[in-house]
Formats: sequence, C-alpha cells, structure tokens
Amino acid sequence: MKMNIPQIIPPSLPADLPDSYSSKIALIGCGPASVSCATFLARLGYKDLVIFEKEAYIGGLSSSEIPQYRLPIDVVHYEIDLMRDLGVKIENGRQLSTNDITLEVKL
Repeated sequence: MKMNIPQIIPPSLPADLPDSYSSKIALIGCGPASVSCATFLARLGYKDLVIFEKEAYIGGLSSSEIPQYRLPIDVVHYEIDLMRDLGVKIENGRQLSTNDITLEVKL
C-alpha cells in the first residue's frame, strides 16, 4: 500500500452482486489504458478480467518507448502488480486476428 491508496476490493461491496459482475471482460493490449480500466473494474467488483497482449512484455508504450529517466520501468511494473493483486489476468502472445482472438458482434 504505497502512496496510501488501498488497492483492495472495498469490504462495503455487497456479497450478492448482480450476475453482470461475473461476466467475462477482455481488454486488448496491456498498455496504460487497459491497466487503469482493469484496476478500476476490479475495484468495482468485477471478477473475470483478462488482458490480452501480443508482445512478450507488458506495459505498452510505457515500457517500450518512454525513456527510463522520465518513467522508470519499476513504476510501470508496480502498477501492473497492483492490478494483478486484484485478480486481473494477463495473457501474453495473444492478439486480435483471424488466427487467435476474434470478435463476435451481435446486432
């Protein structure tokens, strides 16, 4: 609990959450937006969150393009560890394509 921000699912969250909270949620790409989104969804009580990342590393541009003196990699990994502590799963080597992850759209 660095920075005095509790990284837990609030105990005040009701035990009998609606079925929509158990829906599967997939996020594509493990960059800052997905990490933030997954963290907040997990804090709200969503249980089945998975982030699919095509690269072998996680963190998106925060890890690969921003210089270390601007954003140390330890900070990026710290945020990702906080997210994982909430139960979010990350699958590396998975991408949105016709050979791997596809979208089924229902109108």
